[in-house]
Amino acid sequence: MHKTNLPKSPKVYVTLLCLWVLLLLMMPRIGKFSYDYSLSMNDALIAMGMPSAFLKADFSKMSNEDLFISQVLHKTFISVDERGTRAGAVTSVQMNKESCPDGIIEITLDRPFIYAIVDNATGLPIFIGAVLGLGK
Repeated sequence: MHKTNLPKSPKVYVTLLCLWVLLLLMMPRIGKFSYDYSLSMNDALIAMGMPSAFLKADFSKMSNEDLFISQVLHKTFISVDERGTRAGAVTSVQMNKESCPDGIIEITLDRPFIYAIVDNATGLPIFIGAVLGLGK
C-alpha cells in the first residue's frame, strides 16, 4: 500500500482554504460590454486579385443575367454580461445586374414578416427567418 505524506494538522488545510478564497476574491472581474463591427471587403478583395468580380465576371452558373459583385460586407458582434457571452459574424455578398431595370419598385416592410432564401433549381428553402419587431 502506498503511503502519503499529507500534513496531519488541520491548520494547514484551513490556511490553504483561506488562500484559495483570497485568490477567488482577487480574480479580475470583467464588466458588461457589447461591440459590433462592420467592414466593406470590396477594396481588400480587389487588392487580393479579384477585380474582375466587381466589374464583369462569369457568374453564368448562378444566373442567366450578366451579374457582378457590388458589395461584400462583413459584420461581427460580441456581447458579454452576467449571463454569459454572445457572439456572431456574417459576411454578405450583394450581386447586381449589369443594367438597371426600368422604373423604381419600392417595398416598405413596416410590420412583422417572414423571409426565405430558396434554391432555384430544387425550389427548397435553404434559410427561413422571421422579423417580429423592427428596431426604431
